[in-house]
Amino acid sequence: REMLACGLPILVSDYGFLSNNVTKSCGWVVAAGSVDSIRNIIPQIQKADMQAMGSAARARAIENYDLDRFIVNTYNAYKELSWQ
Repeated sequence: REMLACGLPILVSDYGFLSNNVTKSCGWVVAAGSVDSIRNIIPQIQKADMQAMGSAARARAIENYDLDRFIVNTYNAYKELSWQ
């Protein structure tokens, strides 16, 4: 998420929830522990419009991980879970 916020396309593995941060417009997902998966994605990375992907990454960070939005969503989650 920090790289997205910096406006950088990202490469993550499919381990855990890392891939939830990525769309095709802002990065790539490879199989965890697979050197071949990384090797196979390199041609796509070389052909990518890094500037456009960086802009998409920054927009995704702002849209999904903005601090104000995080605070509101966290508050609403606790509010929904509270017993009255």
